[in-house]
Amino acid sequence: MDNGNRLVFAEPCGVYLTGGITGTILEGSGIFQTALSTASSVYGVEVWNAPGTVIRKNKIYNLFAPSGNAIELSTIEGILYGGASGVSMTVSIYNN
Repeated sequence: MDNGNRLVFAEPCGVYLTGGITGTILEGSGIFQTALSTASSVYGVEVWNAPGTVIRKNKIYNLFAPSGNAIELSTIEGILYGGASGVSMTVSIYNN
């Protein structure tokens, strides 16, 4: 659980949750980038196969286009989530 932290990152993702993690709460944090990434995509929060995740009351900002890529060739998303076949995936996202 995260509550009220500043999560500063320069690589492609500020918070990454993946398989085997359940019931995580990410709340009240500031998530932002300080430098360009070398990756083709940038995400503030990325969640894969992490059921029961709650993402609320966060401020996600200053996400930059990856270094060397034109903005139209880049993917920039505040929150990205997904599941896999056969995995029950429930994510609650609100007030971010």
